[in-house]
Amino acid sequence: MRICRSFDREPMSCVVEIMKVINDDIKNSIFKSSYLLYGEEGYLINLYRKRLVNAIVGDNTLNLTVIDEKPDINRIISIAETMPFMSPRRVIVFDRCGLFKIDKDKSEKLSALLENMPEYLSFIITEESVDKRKSIFKSIKKGGHVCEFSQQSEANVLKFIMDRCGKEGKEIDKTTAQEIYVRTGGDLGIISGELEKLFSYSLDRESISIEDVKTVCSIRVEERVFEMIDAIAYRDKKKTYDLYFDLLAVKEPPMKILILMERHFSGLLQVSESPEMPVAELAKTIGMKGVAPFVAGRYLKQVKAFTSRRLRELRQRFAETEEDIKSGRMSDKTGTELMIAEALL
Repeated sequence: MRICRSFDREPMSCVVEIMKVINDDIKNSIFKSSYLLYGEEGYLINLYRKRLVNAIVGDNTLNLTVIDEKPDINRIISIAETMPFMSPRRVIVFDRCGLFKIDKDKSEKLSALLENMPEYLSFIITEESVDKRKSIFKSIKKGGHVCEFSQQSEANVLKFIMDRCGKEGKEIDKTTAQEIYVRTGGDLGIISGELEKLFSYSLDRESISIEDVKTVCSIRVEERVFEMIDAIAYRDKKKTYDLYFDLLAVKEPPMKILILMERHFSGLLQVSESPEMPVAELAKTIGMKGVAPFVAGRYLKQVKAFTSRRLRELRQRFAETEEDIKSGRMSDKTGTELMIAEALL
């Protein structure tokens, strides 16, 4: 897996506080038998995995084993019993290899190893999700350290953006940082890559403008669809179809566009039925995981262009169109274009 150079930079201070146990272990060179790093925020998982590996074995790759496929428990036990070569410690990294999906017999063997680890050995386990009922999880928690990296809040992500810019000697205002947030969906890994492009683009300037972001930064398909719904709300047919054909030009599947439109209109329907709800609660209500309040607030503006009755009609038409596509009565491209035309009426 490629680790971009920005991973070596210090993350936001609030995350450092959350990760105090790992930071202290690295600082004191006293390491636990196992570390489980899991959750939605892959950037932070990769960052701390790299830091732990560097701190424990450094450049001595002879004492580093990375397992990124279905684990062979007997092989793992054999590696674990092998003394480190010209180093005090050995590391085995389990990189999203489905360790919590192995069968009960293998799970019990690995749990037994975790509870009787040699002093020279550390496991570093990364996963997107875990089963806390498994004996492996309980064994790690008993003798090691478990840390969940959940998706970061809007405030944390904006702080991350502004801190990174500050360290590069670049000024950036909150509105511009929010534009980066919207275009990347708040994913720290994507943000890091986009910031690198912005730093290079604005090399001879002391600040990053919103125009720089719009020129340089990629935009997610979800945001393009959001802009399409904006254009539909204002009955701007030209802009709507321009955005749609832009998506086709970059090889976005029509079915994906259709599904995103359906989800967006379903969200608008829920917003229309809860008009007094604070924007901070909107994201949770309409299922927009990780969406910041200022983004959720944009739904309130869009929903004014539609009645609840019209949104219910569109939801039904989306369901019928998806059924026609799945049954082969209609192509996905035709279905998507029919629904765009229907929404513009």
